[in-house]
Amino acid sequence: CRLADRLTLIAPIAGQLPVSVSPTCRPARPISVLEMHGTADQAIPYGGGHFVGVGGGTTVLSAPASAARWASLDGCKSHRQTADAPQATLLTAYSACHDHVTVALRSLQGAGHGWPEDVGLLIAEFLGQHPGAPAK
Repeated sequence: CRLADRLTLIAPIAGQLPVSVSPTCRPARPISVLEMHGTADQAIPYGGGHFVGVGGGTTVLSAPASAARWASLDGCKSHRQTADAPQATLLTAYSACHDHVTVALRSLQGAGHGWPEDVGLLIAEFLGQHPGAPAK
């Protein structure tokens, strides 16, 4: 939220917005977001809630609610869901956002906590499908 004036894209992996941050998040400008999260993550729950971590942990929004919050902050007007059977993912993509940014959640069906093996390809695909999300 605080670095939006210096970044054009973030790709959090199992990195939903904390419940304590969400209400006060006021990015200086719209920012593209590609969130990726395993639906079977036991460390940081896909469905949101408390988790133990550095500094005692925190409580986070669910992955879908976090993506929806970013979409709201970016003024997105529409969204769609598509399933990608070969990669066992569900993509929720928000569009018609301010400044041509895009927000997407890639739900990794059955995956646990960790980086997807194809994280680089997923980000490259996101950038290729959403040219309004320039890399910086």
